Amino acid sequence: MEWFSNLIPLAPFIMIVMIVWFGTRSRQAEYQRRAEMQKELLTKFSSAQELAEFMKTDGGKLFMPEPQKVRSPANRVGVACLVLIVGIGLLVARVFATMDRDAQQGISIGGVIVIAAGIGLLISGLVSHHLSRKWESETKDSSRIA
Repeated sequence: MEWFSNLIPLAPFIMIVMIVWFGTRSRQAEYQRRAEMQKELLTKFSSAQELAEFMKTDGGKLFMPEPQKVRSPANRVGVACLVLIVGIGLLVARVFATMDRDAQQGISIGGVIVIAAGIGLLISGLVSHHLSRKWESETKDSSRIA
């Protein structure tokens, strides 16, 4: 039973890996399904002109959507807040949990690591936001000059 208590600090990391893996797999399946549907649709047209006319219709826009925008720094800050809350939750759970000292120490270490990751994501999001605003203003200034 001691091996089980050694796995407790790893549980949050295993959960995060599984969530990311399932999310990635479902996104890949969606992309593959959409690509196959678009491929089948393209075989239906005999000329480029027919395809161009179809793309102007609402149905064409539905089947061939614009590429998605890149995630904004605000998304990263939101993820950072979630990770921080999970880390704080681990530290709070350690206080209220009735388990041996080694398990509590393991949960504490896991909580601190998760909080550090959340702080890193938060800093990354804030720096990305600052740089994107700076580059956006530089781009506007250079377009006014040209």
